[in-house]
Amino acid sequence: MRRASARELVSGAEEAVWLSDRPADPRIVALVARLDAPADLVRLDAAVAALLRAQPRLASRPAAGPVARRWTWEPVSGGGERVTVASGGDAQVAAVVERLRTAVAGLRAGLRVGVVRQGEHDTVILVVHHALTDGAGALKLLAGLLGSAGPNLLAAGPAQAVAAPAPPPVPAPVPAITAAPAPSASGRARPGVPQGPSRLAPQPGDASLSGYGCQLTTMAPVRASSSAGPATTNDLLVASTVRAVERWNAGQDRSTGRVVVNMPVNTQPVLDRTSGVGNATGQAVLTFDVPGRTGQQVLAAVVRQTQEVKTGREGHVAPAERVVGALQWLPARLRARLLRAVARRVSPVLMPTITVSNVGRADALFGAAGATGAAGAPPPTVQALWFLTTAGMPQGLTVTAASLRGTLHLAVSYSRELFDDDAARHFLALVVDGMVELARPMQAAQQADVSR
Repeated sequence: MRRASARELVSGAEEAVWLSDRPADPRIVALVARLDAPADLVRLDAAVAALLRAQPRLASRPAAGPVARRWTWEPVSGGGERVTVASGGDAQVAAVVERLRTAVAGLRAGLRVGVVRQGEHDTVILVVHHALTDGAGALKLLAGLLGSAGPNLLAAGPAQAVAAPAPPPVPAPVPAITAAPAPSASGRARPGVPQGPSRLAPQPGDASLSGYGCQLTTMAPVRASSSAGPATTNDLLVASTVRAVERWNAGQDRSTGRVVVNMPVNTQPVLDRTSGVGNATGQAVLTFDVPGRTGQQVLAAVVRQTQEVKTGREGHVAPAERVVGALQWLPARLRARLLRAVARRVSPVLMPTITVSNVGRADALFGAAGATGAAGAPPPTVQALWFLTTAGMPQGLTVTAASLRGTLHLAVSYSRELFDDDAARHFLALVVDGMVELARPMQAAQQADVSR
């Protein structure tokens, strides 16, 4: 596998991701790791600096001459804090995620790290631009960084103590599921916007808040089967999210028709996972006509479509990547302006309803305690791990999952143009409730077998 270089050509997939950026909506992947002890800030800052030196791609952005047909990764001048440090609870975690997401916008920085000090333990946040790596690569980057940050509580050295803006206090994640919020004027369809896939009814809050928020929760894994065959955790996640879209819209007096789910899938050869740099994911688009269908019918439709994806009977190249490949004969700068102009006009019709992404089990990297890090110090054990990614409007919402030591970690990331914190918390609760509901028939069958 090639070593990341600052002078490599930008691939069609990387270019497609980069060109899909907008200033307020950078395409990123993020990991939130709750540790069982404080991180060593001095070592962590040094580890980030060493990583940027070893992987120049992480401090690069695409560049091209006036008539060049291909973009090339070229280094950008360093600057800004490498590690952002703040103190607080879950609300502060969300604020730091947003601050780091903004820092990588436009590839001004490829990677940023944050630490939220929470008493006897810390939460470490890694945000990296999606043009540089995918979720699996980001896991490797985070594991490498934490392996160099021991458990000793040291004063912040090179890492600057910077208080991220504190949003309003957020209650504990995923309260008991209640009735959907009452319909409001903000939940109606926007006039004059063509509707392709069914959209989520907006319920924004404070107009002074911008950017993205995130809500996190955990649950025990559940299993289910369908008329189309056994259902994986990912199948359950997609099906419950489709049902949550319908239930949310119904609570806002909005009908739901065709729900289109964008699902990243690993279909390309695995890249260099020793470095964590490289994007090895394709895209699958799943389509569902929801009205009048039961949860089990939706789950069966998910299983059938994901089986087609796994057997290669469906294309996995994102439409944007196909277009970029078809236009490689155009000068790179002209191609970028053309594609960005077209994307602004077609996204209301072609952008999927929602993105669902499952980074899978992380036990191989974070599951065992007592691994030896730099200088012989054992790194902190990761107690909980969330995977996040963002999607621009009019989609504005992603549902993501990671699994660690038998616990499923779920998250929603949402544009504040679409949802406020309460709406996002309720939507996540609908997803969790849907997964439990879809698993009940299998649980009932298992109990019946035991009682015989």
